[in-house]
Amino acid sequence: MIEKLQAKFRILKDWIIVRDNDGEYTGQVHCNWKERKAVICPWGAGEEPDDYILHEILHICMGEISYNQKLYKKRREAEELFVQDLCMMACDD
Repeated sequence: MIEKLQAKFRILKDWIIVRDNDGEYTGQVHCNWKERKAVICPWGAGEEPDDYILHEILHICMGEISYNQKLYKKRREAEELFVQDLCMMACDD
C-alpha cells in the first residue's frame, strides 16, 4: 500500500518510506527530513482505519513541502505538484 500511494505523489519520489513496529509508537509517522526517510508506525488498538496509510503519506508530503523546500520558488513548485497529484487521485475515483 505504501509503494502504491507513494508513487502517486511526485514530491515523494526520492523518499524511502517503510512500516515498522518498534513496540513503542503507534498511530504516527516519524520522518528524517534531511535524509528523506519515513517510518509509519502501526495503528495501535482497534481496527486500522482504511485511510491510515494515506493519512500518514499526506503528512510526509506536507513536511516535504515545508521542511525540505526552503526556497520560495521550490516550495511553490512542490506545492503545485502535490495539488496536481491530489486532483488526479480525486479524478481517478
